[in-house]
Amino acid sequence: MHKQQGKKCIGSYSEYVDAVKNPQKYDESFVKKARGLELFSFVIQWIDGDVSVAEQSFLNINQKAVPISPVEMMILKARNKPLGIATRAIAYSGNGYKYWKHFPVEKQEEIESIANGINNILFLPKTKTPISTLDVSLAGKNKMDLSLVYDLIGYCNDDIPDTEDINGDGTIKILKTTRKVLQTVNSKEPGSLGLHPIVYFYSKKGNFKPANFFAFVLFVKDIELRNKKKEFTSIRKQFEEFIYKYDYIFDQINRSHRSTKKSAVPLKDVYMLIMNGLLSKKNEQAIIQDILDSYPKINTIELPDSSEPSNSDYNTNRKSETYISAALPGSMKCGICGGIVHVNSTSIDHITRKSEGGLGVAPNGQVTHPFCNTGYKN
Repeated sequence: MHKQQGKKCIGSYSEYVDAVKNPQKYDESFVKKARGLELFSFVIQWIDGDVSVAEQSFLNINQKAVPISPVEMMILKARNKPLGIATRAIAYSGNGYKYWKHFPVEKQEEIESIANGINNILFLPKTKTPISTLDVSLAGKNKMDLSLVYDLIGYCNDDIPDTEDINGDGTIKILKTTRKVLQTVNSKEPGSLGLHPIVYFYSKKGNFKPANFFAFVLFVKDIELRNKKKEFTSIRKQFEEFIYKYDYIFDQINRSHRSTKKSAVPLKDVYMLIMNGLLSKKNEQAIIQDILDSYPKINTIELPDSSEPSNSDYNTNRKSETYISAALPGSMKCGICGGIVHVNSTSIDHITRKSEGGLGVAPNGQVTHPFCNTGYKN
């Protein structure tokens, strides 16, 4: 804006000073603005140095008013690195400001396509509260969450380059790895286990539990690496019944570590312990004792408080808990493993194989998890 235009539209600094000293000379709205300026301070820095010095100055200034969270600060500093670029691409579904715009066009398009697919896996169908359907999203949120995506990429990828991405290869690599893990967790891909979010990632009150989500990301990576998907599938029904019934055990483990990130690995280890216990034909009490023996921070199995709330009104949590407890027993079950089937991860299978004379008719069909159909059954 031209100096004279600015003075005409906004007024001069000397006029604002005079309005504070002599308010009777000006209208009420101008005096109010002038007095308001006294409430604000402006941080000014004179910078000598190159672009890196200016960048640090920018970060310092932005921390003065509303502090940037540690994760946001890490993403900001990594905006030209694969982790920072991939985080933004997934969180914004391949849209928004393109931190990858300097890559070749075909790689830009690939980044946007993969990121959009990952976003859909995480956040569709949209979760509405209170819970009134079992068709909920994996990540339990309906809006961008940079922190969750940033941590998720770290759990999915064992090796993330810490150098600037020059041509997009580094970003594409970690996006593909993240997508592959999530597709195994829940998708219609042939090898997908189709873990149902309500059982694995949510509380009985319908609240998303990020520590459990990250723990099962690690769990899926582990059993995939050790070729244990068939073993898991063989006891899946009992596994789901156990973790749903005793969900408060995992809440205690999470609380004992006081951090979602610190809880993920211990929780994953507990889930592996439960799976191995079921494979060894142990009963519930024996498995619980194994958990107590392995995790001394939990010296007893604390039952949840079942006392009646003093307020008789139904809040969001109580409504969600009522719906989930009523709907879950009658939910769609896999015809092969007996585990619960999610809307985003279904497969239709012949009960009697085609090779054995089975017909392609409804009575000879069953709903299954993709892996149960294509990997476990075969």
